[in-house]
Amino acid sequence: MLELVYLIFNEGYTAARGEHWLRPQPCNEALRLVAGFDRAARTRSHGLLALMELNASRIAARTV
Repeated sequence: MLELVYLIFNEGYTAARGEHWLRPQPCNEALRLVAGFDRAARTRSHGLLALMELNASRIAARTV
């Protein structure tokens, strides 16, 4: 399940096709899902959440 959420994040961070190469909505949704997994199930999602938050912190710099 975490692999699927990471794919959603990556598609938002670097879109495969379309006129926009960055889509913040899928990134935000994937972050919300992983944070929910982390709180609810205590899965091994800490590392994935940290990686996604690190990449998401650079979204504003990529759009300027």
